[in-house]
Amino acid sequence: MIWQGIGKDRIISKSFGRLLTVRTCLLMDDSPDDRSSYANAMQWVSRITAISMEMVLPGVIGYYLIDRKLGTGVVFLILGLILGLVGGIWQLIQLTKQNINH
Repeated sequence: MIWQGIGKDRIISKSFGRLLTVRTCLLMDDSPDDRSSYANAMQWVSRITAISMEMVLPGVIGYYLIDRKLGTGVVFLILGLILGLVGGIWQLIQLTKQNINH
């Protein structure tokens, strides 16, 4: 993969002698930001960490707090993971919409 730059056309692949380019959508705000790059990076780290925990914790809670006490095998683990996956994807979509609108 060859990346030409942020917010510009990006070269994705060369196939059969043709150059395939795709217009990219940034997940970052293009407005001037007077915060340091470290502060921006930490903001994204906290967002990604929160979303990943939102995806995993319902399954962990379902297994350790419900399945083990009720003896239901992995029923609530699977339900929790499905619930967490749906919630995490919804949060990612909301985050993407929020950053595209800016």
